[in-house]
Amino acid sequence: MAENNSDNHVSGKGVSGLWSGKYWYSKSCMQIPSTVAFSAHFLEEQEVVSGITLEPNTFVLSEFAELAGDIDGKRKGDQIAFDKHFNEIPGLSDYEVCYSGVIEENDTRITGTWNVTTESILLDGGFELARVSTALKLQKNTSIEL
Repeated sequence: MAENNSDNHVSGKGVSGLWSGKYWYSKSCMQIPSTVAFSAHFLEEQEVVSGITLEPNTFVLSEFAELAGDIDGKRKGDQIAFDKHFNEIPGLSDYEVCYSGVIEENDTRITGTWNVTTESILLDGGFELARVSTALKLQKNTSIEL
């Protein structure tokens, strides 16, 4: 009889695939919308999570309508933690957005919290993501031109 290991996820799908959701701030700040839509494309290999995010530009003065970020993290059982580093905007790539969440509903939903510390303030809030697809594949070192 196989041993039941609670650190293994049930579905076998892992988090690889396309996810869509939103994040929000724990307190109102600046003129940022209270909820921001974003998407993530995760690639999970042996509990190591990588990928990319895409979201509308709601907080940086620049010509970019959308902000892309790189994901680097880990999954252990139903727990996931990853850092997001924004690309292509001078100064913004210096900040690391740290996400911590729980994978629920047979690997189809992630809920959790995020935080980032700037020179002067700590920003934090919550997030939720729902799986859109497992069919799309993201290869490591793939560049995406927007």
